[in-house]
Parts: sequence; structure tokens; C-alpha cells
Amino acid sequence: MRFPDEFPRRVLFSVTGLSPQIVTETIYALAVKQKPAFVPTQVVVMTTSDGAGRVRLTLQGSEPGWLARLCNDYDLPPVAFADGDVRVLCAADGSVLSDIRTGTDNEAAANAIIETIRVLTADAGCALHVSLAGGRKTLGFFAAYALSLYGRPQDRLSHVLVSSAFESSPDFYYPTRSSRVIYTRDGTPLDTRDAVVELADIPFVRMRDGLPEALRTGRASYGQAVNAVQERLRPAVLVIDLKHGGALAGGRPLGLRPVSLAFYAWIARNARAGRRIAKSAKQDDARDAAHARDFLAEYGGLVNLAEHATIKTTLRNGLDYDFFSQNRSKLNHMVRRAIENAAAGPYLVKQFGRRGRGEYGLDLAPEAITFIED
Repeated sequence: MRFPDEFPRRVLFSVTGLSPQIVTETIYALAVKQKPAFVPTQVVVMTTSDGAGRVRLTLQGSEPGWLARLCNDYDLPPVAFADGDVRVLCAADGSVLSDIRTGTDNEAAANAIIETIRVLTADAGCALHVSLAGGRKTLGFFAAYALSLYGRPQDRLSHVLVSSAFESSPDFYYPTRSSRVIYTRDGTPLDTRDAVVELADIPFVRMRDGLPEALRTGRASYGQAVNAVQERLRPAVLVIDLKHGGALAGGRPLGLRPVSLAFYAWIARNARAGRRIAKSAKQDDARDAAHARDFLAEYGGLVNLAEHATIKTTLRNGLDYDFFSQNRSKLNHMVRRAIENAAAGPYLVKQFGRRGRGEYGLDLAPEAITFIED
């Protein structure tokens, strides 16, 4: 596994409010205090229109240019921080937000944050560090949750801690190497060289593998991403609806044709009874005949007599390994098509044992399987 500092692109993402110094404080903690150092190659900030003005005036450029000052002071390589890296939050109608005041504004901000983090984490050559130190608490929550949804092993989450006397000073940006006097709101003088800035690493649960591929690679709202994870975390429940000729896996219809539905019903009925289907590539007349009989019992209730007679003719010598293997593959393909990623696992017909000989069944508890019949 590669460590975050080993990636060629290293991005610091921060939601800032009216305190742009959060950015320089965090970079100082990451690049100067932390060992091994994580020196960002790029900064991306998401903020309101008022916050963006402060960021541009204080951090970008050469005067006062606090980001460049930090890099020069501690011999750090330049950090990319272009105008496009200051992302201004917008309302649903596209107008820029000067503050987050309504539920609609909050939703728009959540969607913007999650999309930004989705795009950043789509770059395999990037290590992302998300800071929770700035902005409204709700925006920090959205950033943390977005990273939990999309984060990878190389991504990190943190909060910067500044000694209390300096925390309230708008003139403090980072602990300087040489003496620099600033004043608190009540006029008390402080030397920025004496400030203590530390980073609190925040562990988080990575749920990226539980997201459907479509949400990892395409734009998604905050609500869509959350719902996708919730669906992934729901208990697995399989419903075989023989009355109406369908099957639901985790509430999702599978769209099975009669042969596949009958095959699934046969497997599921055994699984509900705590049994697996013994099947071997080696011919076994007695067992193959029993399998054919049980499968046809399920199939006969789904089709007319002519269709039933046709498949019965196909299985006149028993349900052999080829028939079993082909129908298992078709069924599992349809399950995966309806349910992406690991969520499909419990609903697949799995093999237990060596290839070509063994037992087959579902990785579901018997009580998770329901039949709806006439």
C-alpha cells in the first residue's frame, strides 16, 4: 500500500467560511509538523461568495500572500491554488451564495461538496486530505460524509487545533519562523512564533465499495449517494413470488424468465430448508433424476403444459451438470445486473466445495427467504 505522501498529486480540500487562515494552518501542520510530511501540490477550497473574497485577498497572490509566505518561510515547494480552485457555492438556480440560510441552500451545498470529492477521488494518482476546520458545521459534516462515501486507503480526514490565544486572532495564519507581533481583539500582543498548531487525525469508515459503479463514475446528489449506501446496508431479503411470476432481491425486481425463476425457486426452497444442491460434473443417474423432478415441480407452476412438456423432454435423462451450470450462470448474471457490487453477494448461487464437484446454494439465512404462492 502506498502512503499519502508518496502520491504525485496531493490535494488539500477545505470548506472555509470567513477564516481563510484555516488553509495555511492546516498546510503548516501537514507539511511542517507531521512526519512524514504531506506537502499538498494543490489546494481546493469550497466557500461562499463572501468567503471566496477573503481567500483571494489573503491567501492568493503576493500581498499579503499568506500561502506563498508559508511556503517561503519553511522552504516548501509552491502549492497550486488557482482561481478555479476557489469553488463558490451556488444555489439551485445557479446564483452564488453569500451564506447558507435555507434548507434548499444546504442541499445545494451538500451536492456541490459531494461532487467535488467524487471527482477528486476518481483520480487514482491523487491522495486527498480533507480538513474539517473551517466553515459552518453542517458543511464540515457534508465534507466528512462525502469522504466516507468516496474515500480510498490513501485519503485522510483531519481537524486542525490552534492554541487558544491565537485561534481568535484574524491576523494569525501560521506559526512563523521569526518573530512577528499581532494583537488579539482585546489588544493583547502575541508573537506568532510562539503559536502551537497541531493536527487531529480523524478515522473514518470507507464505504466506497458499497456504492454502485454509476455513482462512483457519474454525478450524484448527496441524497442519492446516501440512499445507495443505506440500500447496501439493509438486511438481505429474497422474495420468490411464484403467484405473479417474479423475484425480488433486496426489494429489486430481477426480471427472470420462467426457466430462471424456476431454477432460483428450486435453489431457494432448498436454502430455506437449510440444504444445498449437490451437483457434480460426473454423471449420477439417481441424483440427476431427482434434481430434474424437483426443478420441474417448480417450473410446471409457471408455464403452460406445452412449455412444460418441452423442458421435460430436455431433462428426460436428468438434470445434468451442463444444464445446471448454464442456468446458474444466467441467473447470477441477472442478479448482478439488478444489484451492483458486494450487495449482490447473498443473492448469487454460490459453489461450496471444489470446482466440478461440490454443493451449491445461497448465502442467506433461511428466514430471509420468502415464497409467495397460490
